Amino acid sequence: MDGHTLVGRRVPRADSGAAVTGRAIYAADVKLPGMVYGKVLRSPYPHAKIRRVDTSRAVSQPGVLAVVTAADVPGEGVFAREEVAFEGQKVAAVAAETWEAAEEALALIEVEYEPLPAVDEVEAAIQPGAPRVRLDAPLEEATDLRGNPLNNIARMNEFTAGEVERGFVAAEVVVELVFHIPALHQVYLEPHAAVARPEPGGRVTVWSGAQGIFLARAPVAQALGWPLQRVTVIGTQVGGAFGGKNFVYAEPVAALLAVKTGRPVQVVDTRREVFLDSHPGPGCFVRAKLGARHDGTLTSLQAEVFWDGGVAGADGPSNRLRGLYRLPNYRIRSYGVYTNKMAPGPYRAPGAPQMAFVRESLLDELARQLGMDPLELRLKNAVEEGDVSIDGHPLPRIGFKETLQAVAAHWAQRKGLASPPSSLSTPKRRGWGIAAGEWTNWVGSSATSVTLNEDGTVEVITGSVDLTGTNTLFAQIAAEELGVPLEQVRVALGTTDTVPYHDTTGGSRTAYATGTTVRWACEEVKRQMIRLAADILGEEPESLEVVEGRVRMKERPEEGVSFRELAQAAIRSAEGPILGGGKLASRPSRPAYAVQIAEVEVDAETGQIGLRRLIAAQDVGCALNPLLIEGQMQGAVVQGAGLALWEGYRYDGAGHVLNPDLVDYRIATAEDVPPIETVLVEVENPEGPYGAKGVGEPPIIPTAAAIANAVADALGVRVTELPLTPERVLAAITQGELTTAQQYGIR
Repeated sequence: MDGHTLVGRRVPRADSGAAVTGRAIYAADVKLPGMVYGKVLRSPYPHAKIRRVDTSRAVSQPGVLAVVTAADVPGEGVFAREEVAFEGQKVAAVAAETWEAAEEALALIEVEYEPLPAVDEVEAAIQPGAPRVRLDAPLEEATDLRGNPLNNIARMNEFTAGEVERGFVAAEVVVELVFHIPALHQVYLEPHAAVARPEPGGRVTVWSGAQGIFLARAPVAQALGWPLQRVTVIGTQVGGAFGGKNFVYAEPVAALLAVKTGRPVQVVDTRREVFLDSHPGPGCFVRAKLGARHDGTLTSLQAEVFWDGGVAGADGPSNRLRGLYRLPNYRIRSYGVYTNKMAPGPYRAPGAPQMAFVRESLLDELARQLGMDPLELRLKNAVEEGDVSIDGHPLPRIGFKETLQAVAAHWAQRKGLASPPSSLSTPKRRGWGIAAGEWTNWVGSSATSVTLNEDGTVEVITGSVDLTGTNTLFAQIAAEELGVPLEQVRVALGTTDTVPYHDTTGGSRTAYATGTTVRWACEEVKRQMIRLAADILGEEPESLEVVEGRVRMKERPEEGVSFRELAQAAIRSAEGPILGGGKLASRPSRPAYAVQIAEVEVDAETGQIGLRRLIAAQDVGCALNPLLIEGQMQGAVVQGAGLALWEGYRYDGAGHVLNPDLVDYRIATAEDVPPIETVLVEVENPEGPYGAKGVGEPPIIPTAAAIANAVADALGVRVTELPLTPERVLAAITQGELTTAQQYGIR
């Protein structure tokens, strides 16, 4: 970045040494005097009525200090009260002197269940006559686009524009496909953990590994039936989250047990418990068709998206099916479907990778039918400034076409390398795929204070949990604005008692929103320093500047006052210490685009897919720290590859999870993924700090679609169910047709 000394530099994470040497303190590392241990009793049934809970034998067990159930909780949501609706749902919890005693006590809690039918597949849940997933949940009367009645529908939305049927009449090529995408877990390495300590005066302090200190405070206060001011939350190091720790799991349990026992309580989930009781990314079942003219102009889209909403019946961002391309006519029906599973939650660009898989697969099939280059088809229909966004507003200047063009040279390399799709005689077949995605970052509430210490060093205090190295970035911004070396800046996370309300770290908001408040706070510090220096030097403030740890004369740089001198003068002045603040709760943001290319090798005899090359381009607005951004991009691409090839919950048809551990839930390893090439595109966002955009979520969006398109390019047939397992690939090869497609319509 021209004109800047620290912003734009490749600065390593400040906390990397502590993380890799084991010195970082996670919630499971917190040890307090007199601490005891909590364990949770969970339902073995995916669906059942609770007839009776008897804790008397557990309470009398040596070493057991307390047992809590729904009867001990003023509100709802911590423990099941009358009905369990998914396997692993919390029923009770025990606090004991040791982990072993707590575990043994769980077996002594007697729960009388009345098992009920369970449904774990969306397509089964929506059928007339399907068992009711939740007895107490309201249902919405709904039909599909064919007029068939649907069951277990929690909510329905529709997004429309133009005249869909006329658009299909005008189309000369129509592609219609059916897609299946499973729920998938964020697979953060650190399991849920928390420590709670009762305090004098009827308060409780909680050490939490959640994505936000304030998002942890409210559920704890609600569980206890207390006002917020009686709960303090201290954030610990977070061992991965990816959206999955925007909920709390162990914190309310630890707090309830701590208050009941009068002792500090630690709760740490096992890996199995994490897989059974969390908020994974949602799965969905989609029927969609897309039409175009012979020249590639898109004419119409129709889709039905059935989101696997688990016990919450949540739906997802189905409108993202039409977000990247000019599309005059569309009708998208979106359903939130109840199933006997955990409620889904955010996983890095929630719902967007799923919709990209559908949209980009349809687009590639159109390109194949039209005999058109897939990149050319995307460039022809790509939205640009002035076009309508997903939410119906005219787009400002965006960088979609620039990001597509940034990979054009890489895409051109595929010519002559891919296997011809007309023959399967060669066992190892090469294919290339391209796909695109879009995300607009959330803004949310942020507040930051910046203080000049007595020795001239700088303290930055925020309520922002550092998941991705953002504290390093905040230090860069502060050092840049104040003109001091990076080592003179310290960034710290406050507690819920010491900082104003701060939204969670997520939604690609942290660098964008909190980074802006850091910059604003530093600007206020500079104004205060210049005013004070002007008094000391007997000069006008306009004649001064802040450079290299001093406030000096612009025309006579040798005359000035050091930060140290200013700080010591300030604490004796009428105005007091130098302290600047920055805050915001709303700020315009712009879409950020990601385009990726995948090269694969498919063994037509075994169905195995090997990743040979992955290229990820992204419009970041301004690369505040290229090293951190590239790490974000590479990590997200690996997760997207997992969705494409290996990941996803598997159920037995009766609501039981078949792969609730890292043995059976397959994720990518270092051996599975080639080095990921990153391309940073910078189309400035004037509202972001130094022109930056949110960067954390876009890079996961197109990966699965790009890989699926590469596999279709290699084989000449398409698999539309994720993950692309060898069995599904072989089925497609054997059938010689699309495994879940209904038809191609060509006029």
